[in-house]
Amino acid sequence: MALTPSQQTILKNAILGDATVSSFVAVADWYSVATIYNSPTTTNVWRNDISTVEIQRCIEGAEAVKQGTNALLLLVSLTQSPTIDATLASQRGQFATIFPASSAPLTIASMTAAAQRPGTKFETIPGFMTSAPPANVSAVFNYSLSPTDIQIAMGS
Repeated sequence: MALTPSQQTILKNAILGDATVSSFVAVADWYSVATIYNSPTTTNVWRNDISTVEIQRCIEGAEAVKQGTNALLLLVSLTQSPTIDATLASQRGQFATIFPASSAPLTIASMTAAAQRPGTKFETIPGFMTSAPPANVSAVFNYSLSPTDIQIAMGS
């Protein structure tokens, strides 16, 4: 995937406003800028690539047996595909229906932790990251910036 012209503009504006990379920009050290923007932050982003095995490992057996038959049938249905997309509010809602926090707090906490990861500085740039529901979904999730991406965005 290459960055769109709009994404390049968002990236360029972020870089130009970022004092932590200004010395690298001044000497066109795009490798260092890319390294910094590919570094993790403390802001979690929702993942779109959670394996069903990861989901299964989150389930507390004692909590699962307390859920109704229809809830567990929904779980079976949702885990038929190889991956779960937690960027979709509907997917998160279905898992919250199956495992309500009131009766399955450990399971839903484990699933929530598995469904998120620290976003990179690039993924969390305003303009790429949603703040309205579903919050913390990145339009550039899992994209690793290359020095060439930076060079093209900067127009040099």
